[in-house]
Amino acid sequence: MLAMYPQTEGARFDLDYYVNTHIPMCQKFAEGLGMVFAVDRGIGTVMPGAPAPFVAMAVVTAPSLEALQQYLGENGAAIMGDIPNYTDIQPVFQISEVVA
Repeated sequence: MLAMYPQTEGARFDLDYYVNTHIPMCQKFAEGLGMVFAVDRGIGTVMPGAPAPFVAMAVVTAPSLEALQQYLGENGAAIMGDIPNYTDIQPVFQISEVVA
């Protein structure tokens, strides 16, 4: 699953809170489910000097769609409720399957 935060003029995104508070909370909820979390900070594109389209993205790898759905069903409200603590950007979520 990807949680992507689009670059939005005038928006607030507290990367320190996201990395040191929000993601550890998500990881704690995922204990025992075999999930892996990574955070990317957008720094640009392949075009030199162009801004990144996303401020940040979290990449959450789950062992199965069922494990991810269980995790979100049990913890989604708490996770979504924490978003205003670090940003006013509406995140974009995508569930993907690694094929290669």
